[in-house]
Amino acid sequence: MGVIIKKTGEVVVDDVVVGHLHGLLFNVEQAQDTPETKALQATIGLDLAPEIDRRLTQIAGSSHEAIVLSDTGQLVWSEAAIAKLIAGPELLKPQVELIGGQLGSPALCELAAGRLRDFIRTEIKKKFECLFELQAFVDDPKSFKGAHPMARALLENHGAIERHTHLDLVENTDKIARGYIRNKSGRFGYHYIYLRDLMKPAPARLMSILFAFAWHKDGGGHRNPFFPSNGMTSVIGDKSFSESSLNKAGYTRRGPRFIRFDVLENLHKLIMQAQGNRDGNQFCIAQQMLFALGCTYDGVREILIGLGYRAQMIDLEGAEYDAHKEETYAYAYRTGLLEKPKEHAHLANDGPAPKPVQGTPGYVPKRQRVKPIGNYITGVELDENGKVIIPRQVEVWRMIMKKRTSDYKGGSRKQALEDTRTYASAAPTKKAAAAPRRSKLANYSALSASGKHSPGPARPQVKKHFQARPPAAKDAQGSSPFAALSALKFDTSKQTDKKETKGKKP
Repeated sequence: MGVIIKKTGEVVVDDVVVGHLHGLLFNVEQAQDTPETKALQATIGLDLAPEIDRRLTQIAGSSHEAIVLSDTGQLVWSEAAIAKLIAGPELLKPQVELIGGQLGSPALCELAAGRLRDFIRTEIKKKFECLFELQAFVDDPKSFKGAHPMARALLENHGAIERHTHLDLVENTDKIARGYIRNKSGRFGYHYIYLRDLMKPAPARLMSILFAFAWHKDGGGHRNPFFPSNGMTSVIGDKSFSESSLNKAGYTRRGPRFIRFDVLENLHKLIMQAQGNRDGNQFCIAQQMLFALGCTYDGVREILIGLGYRAQMIDLEGAEYDAHKEETYAYAYRTGLLEKPKEHAHLANDGPAPKPVQGTPGYVPKRQRVKPIGNYITGVELDENGKVIIPRQVEVWRMIMKKRTSDYKGGSRKQALEDTRTYASAAPTKKAAAAPRRSKLANYSALSASGKHSPGPARPQVKKHFQARPPAAKDAQGSSPFAALSALKFDTSKQTDKKETKGKKP
């Protein structure tokens, strides 16, 4: 009986297709259901064993580039899935299970599985180098101890923690400790504290695969990893992805969109800069916010609502109206809606700005320069005469702060003061609070005297070989140092004699 294995994986015996061999797995052909085909399938395993052993040997000696980790958590060799990832003791220590190979030698199967484990171990060590450096920093007894709590928190959460859930830890991490964390690619953002190197596409992809296919804790094992496109700062959200799976890829859900951690931090900086241009912690959406998030004006509005901001319309007056008028005309000239007259030549200058020269009065170092931001112009309308219509109202945003709840239900100020005094009178005093402690000490001394419990042998008294100073005599004026100084008497007779002899001539 001659067995032929074609390049497509078809296994042919006497011109009859009995199954397909994909990698190490042999699948029986279901179309042939005759008694002769069933007899061939029962004996075909002995003929396929040499071919499977040959493939196992090649896998055991293959290079690192010959193996690929697919998006489905499978290890691919020669364009065929030969193994899959399964959960291990830790997220970064997954196990490998062969797909098929039962017809081959058990020893060769173990060698092939060991090679695949080495592959995934090398990938983890290469992609998550910052995590291993942080672990070495924690294990080093000579490292700075003040940075260990924050480093351990990042390690336990695989490189990213939410700031508001670790406020005490963040407040107790001083500047020196933060410097050590930053040296390990750590970043302290307004919303998240994360390792910047894990935001790169390759580490983010590997972390998502491990969390989705090789981990069954903390919401993992859902077999639905999140793979963002390279360079995407924010994408339209999908309800099928959980927040934990997004965080493993370096993203978070804000409103209807997914935003990367570092982009969310840049958005917060732009909001803070825009709030500096207006009183009352209010700001307008700037053009730079649209560029940072890579979305439209409506998309930025949805993100701000997800962050807790609310919009309102306000009237423009005075200098604010004049500034908004200039920005509107600049937008109209820049878009070609209007031709720029000579009197408005300073608006919408498309040429490059002059470079500052070091040593001049207005020079600012490059790191300290802040690019000015302008309000986003939603659109410009012209009236019947072709003039720009300047709106008198503009949309501003402001954070909605939650009011603190208290036990006081209301009433007059006088009633509130009376309630406070009543609470103060009902509160125990220091003497009353110390009474139970004194009673406990008294019971302890009585118990020791009865012999049931002894505090232990008395400590020997050490004799000190020195003499105490005699007490100073107190006069009638008191014992203060000023009284002692006033009691001193100086002999002024010699001084008077010198003055008298100095005036006489010899």
